[in-house]
Amino acid sequence: MEDTGIGLSPDQRTSIFDLFVQGDNSLARSEGGLGLGLTLVKQVVELHGGTVEAQSEGPGRGSTFTVSLPTLTEGQSTATLAQEVRRDSLRLLIVDDNPDATLTLSMLLELNGYEVHSRTSGKAGLQAAEELRPEVILLDIGMPELDGYETCQLMRNQASGAKAFIVAVSGYGQDSDKQKAREAGFDEHITKPVHMQTLIQIIANR
Repeated sequence: MEDTGIGLSPDQRTSIFDLFVQGDNSLARSEGGLGLGLTLVKQVVELHGGTVEAQSEGPGRGSTFTVSLPTLTEGQSTATLAQEVRRDSLRLLIVDDNPDATLTLSMLLELNGYEVHSRTSGKAGLQAAEELRPEVILLDIGMPELDGYETCQLMRNQASGAKAFIVAVSGYGQDSDKQKAREAGFDEHITKPVHMQTLIQIIANR
């Protein structure tokens, strides 16, 4: 697919497929950013064993997106391919005050075979953790009223959160941020923009 739109800088050719990433140049900002749809496209294509790539001659010069998918061998079906990539079903809880980001991350994780629930505040996340007993909790740090650090500490005092694998999802990734997450009771720390394969690997190795 080709377009004659705002184009891409060299570093955006791969980063635009990452969750939560939007364009950081003035052209992209004037158009409202690059959106979240490309992340979904990449995940769906990869679930079917394919790849998606972006090419551009630079800002203002349009973009080309190429999707490559494998052909089915004899006796194979789309359902068979889907079964091959599905992972053991785990119950996940996402707590993030950004509803759009939460919805997108939920959809991507569901595509990867997980049972996903979401809440948009620390208080609601605490209640959901007690009711749902998730194996994995993805917890945003920068939330109003009850931030991720406080929410994690409170979850650890609940029976539901004592054994859960809790991952901090933050826009800050300095060593001091990771240390603060460990002190709050997090098992792992991942920095936004979220790389789905990294996140899935963390969940698998919990």
